[in-house]
Amino acid sequence: MSDLDKMNLREWRTQKGLSQQRFMELSGLSLPTLREMEQGGARKPHKRTLQKLQEFVQNVESGAIDLSMPAGAPKKRGRKPKAALAAAPTEAAPAPKKRGRKPKAALAAEPTEAAPA
Repeated sequence: MSDLDKMNLREWRTQKGLSQQRFMELSGLSLPTLREMEQGGARKPHKRTLQKLQEFVQNVESGAIDLSMPAGAPKKRGRKPKAALAAAPTEAAPAPKKRGRKPKAALAAEPTEAAPA
């Protein structure tokens, strides 16, 4: 029986010294899902969510996840931290191709075929 069976999720998380942000990074759960679960939201969690949560708790309690180590790379979903955006090298993007009608000056410069008489 895990410690989580005896208490609610928020108590377990704070007992382990995890912020919601850190819990989210390590467990793979989204912040809105975590908040809803901690507040006892009306929606029933998906089976995948419960499986992720159970796996995470088991890994923490078995020592497979070291909570003192920094979290891994950010998840693919979501925004990059502002610091990462500022440090990222910027490349000049090619100008988008213009669509639609050509300007009148460009039309006047094109040779036109004489209409048959």
